[in-house]
Amino acid sequence: MTKMHERLRHKTCGARQRLATKGPKAQVARVALACATGALLGTPGLAEEIKGNHSQLGYSLGIESGTNLDLRRENDDYESRLNAGLTYDYSRATQSSELHFGSDLLWRLEDGGETVFLPKLALDYKTQSARDALSFGLNYTRTEVTDQSVSYDETGSVLDYDGRGQRGVADLKLGYQGGIDSPVSFSVGYRYTDLQYYDTQSTSYSNSQRAYYDLGLTLTPNASSSYQLALHYDDYNVDNITETERQTSSVSVLTTQRLDAVTTLQFGVGYSDVQTDRITYDERVNGAIFNLGLEREDRLGTYGVMLSSQIEGSGRRQELSASRKRALQNGTLSAMVGLSASDEGDTNWIGALSLSHELPRDKLSLLLRRRVYSNDDNEDVVVTRISAKVSHDLSEVSALNFGLSASTNEQENGTDSRRIDASVSLSRELARDTQLSAGLSKRYSKDTADRTADSEMLFVTLEKDLDFLH
Repeated sequence: MTKMHERLRHKTCGARQRLATKGPKAQVARVALACATGALLGTPGLAEEIKGNHSQLGYSLGIESGTNLDLRRENDDYESRLNAGLTYDYSRATQSSELHFGSDLLWRLEDGGETVFLPKLALDYKTQSARDALSFGLNYTRTEVTDQSVSYDETGSVLDYDGRGQRGVADLKLGYQGGIDSPVSFSVGYRYTDLQYYDTQSTSYSNSQRAYYDLGLTLTPNASSSYQLALHYDDYNVDNITETERQTSSVSVLTTQRLDAVTTLQFGVGYSDVQTDRITYDERVNGAIFNLGLEREDRLGTYGVMLSSQIEGSGRRQELSASRKRALQNGTLSAMVGLSASDEGDTNWIGALSLSHELPRDKLSLLLRRRVYSNDDNEDVVVTRISAKVSHDLSEVSALNFGLSASTNEQENGTDSRRIDASVSLSRELARDTQLSAGLSKRYSKDTADRTADSEMLFVTLEKDLDFLH
């Protein structure tokens, strides 16, 4: 993936990510987008530290050639396709507001003359005064189905790699906070997501829509204590064969207590109700929920433990986990490991690991995540994903890059699937903001029925960026 096709990575949960990232890396074939507009409430800054206006225009041209580029099962056809990309990124920042717009447009010319258009768009705005903050985020992402590197997503869809087609996701977020830094504050949040599939044939693809509503009231009597009342409701609809509809509502009270200078205790209790309606049968689960957490700081970071009991579509889920975050000499480390058990499924281990390390000539990143979800049928799905990237600077103008990702999903009905993606590329700066990349990628997938698909591809791409300060 090129830097031009890495752009739509912007601020989420406190991390500053602009719709542009510098540097050569990875393959053009997999146009990736991590497009998230932050939490519903309190979206972090979306612009650079400098105030004023900044624009960046980029374009790219590349060719991919190899076998089974669409990762279809039992297919070894040789194919080639041409990619043309255009990106634009605009940021404006003042003392009280931030505006960010980004676009990443990809035109793909397939063998036989078929043209595919894959746009990615994002718009974010935030304004804040001494006591109030308003945030708005809107983004749209359209990708090839076989570009998805995980086989299960949080919308409840198990992705089938076999076949052509595109997947489009629209995401709208609104958030408002009042009484910031006051003894009494409140928050309102709304989010709407729409998932649509285009030109697909597999029955595993189902369009879906989901709306989230959140209200919060926080009392902060002193610097060491806070109490929060939270109301949540979401409505999930799937256009599948059973016309699944699921409504989730909850009310909870959370208290946070600073026990001493380095120790914080959190305790929350509440009630949750999940109603699932289908044309065949209905389900309803409800009950009390709680969480208990303890976090302690040291000179390098934090460590903690968490115990929770929640209600979801498959019934009650209980999780126990321990976590650690710390700074390294040339990077950061974050880790979590625990157990997850539900009424309808087995006990599974869960975990997460994030490692970044940087040396004068090398950069390393490692991500591992294992979680348990409930699918549209209220069954447990265990999803494990690992990805690693290594970049080595051969000189001031060239770099060698390696990428590896693997994912598995394990379902209660025994329908499991696995996928591995690997790539190696060489990139070189030809002139100011002009880069040439070439490399090789291989993808492989397999399911329980031993149906396999593999793809091998060579790619070359040329790209250029133009920066403007207003």
